[in-house]
Amino acid sequence: MSQEGQTLAPLEPLPQCEGPKLHPFPPGNDSIDFIRVLGYDQNPNDLEEMNEPGIHSNVFEVCIRSKRYALKIFKFYNGAQNEYNSLLNRDKKRVSFDTVRTHNDPFYNECRAHGRLIEKGVEGKIAVRCYGYITIPAEKEIDLWRKFSIRDWDRTEEESRQPIAQRRPLRAIVKELLSNNAPYTPKVVHKMLRDLRKMRRLGVYAMDIAPRNYIAGLLVDFSIAMTKPHYWLEVTSKHTVHFWLGMDLHRLDEMIEEKKVKTWQRATRNPVYTQKLRAYVKFMRRDNAHRLKDYFQSL
Repeated sequence: MSQEGQTLAPLEPLPQCEGPKLHPFPPGNDSIDFIRVLGYDQNPNDLEEMNEPGIHSNVFEVCIRSKRYALKIFKFYNGAQNEYNSLLNRDKKRVSFDTVRTHNDPFYNECRAHGRLIEKGVEGKIAVRCYGYITIPAEKEIDLWRKFSIRDWDRTEEESRQPIAQRRPLRAIVKELLSNNAPYTPKVVHKMLRDLRKMRRLGVYAMDIAPRNYIAGLLVDFSIAMTKPHYWLEVTSKHTVHFWLGMDLHRLDEMIEEKKVKTWQRATRNPVYTQKLRAYVKFMRRDNAHRLKDYFQSL
């Protein structure tokens, strides 16, 4: 076993709430060798950057059983109480605190999203492949600090004062290591569009479509994703739900524009194109009407 390693432990599917769950990574007496950091924290105090890589987690290239993976280790989620307090009193009668916690924790968001893709048989086809989750003893924090200067895992102040052996283990998800960052060609963009639409039909809403969350044309981040069933979709007005769930489609269109991809396909209706199309159809109808009139008059 490498000095960098930590033994994996048998676990149960998570989260323990209604809806899809992610199975644990196959157990064994194997170690995790940390090779390099794939994603650092960036501007954690800047509200405009709250969805940047590293805000919810840190991603490492690791080696397990002689195979390379991307290991996403999550920070601890401490916002459940505020989210629950923000609910109306009538909604608190329908939604439990545990439901709010499991539907907002970035780790559980990823578990639920990947769990749904796995249960529908599309894992690795429309998003990065996920192999399951693991827990890592808290003692590993010392090694990660020494080797990569990463030490902030958003533990509560009370827990941080405890001996490290008594702290909760870190939670992580094992994913396929993608290295081919494909250019944004029309073919790649068309597949991204099909994949996003299919995810939405399966009840998975990424809620954070951006170039940084795609590698080789596959979505790799579900930290703030919503997966049905989700309490927010039940307690929020249909108009608001429609608006926010539609943002993914608009952001994908923005990506297509930013990358200057020459394609007529769009995730949402293009107002300029639609206006031109309607004008053309209207013109053709008038033109055909005149042609038919001239034809019948000639008989």
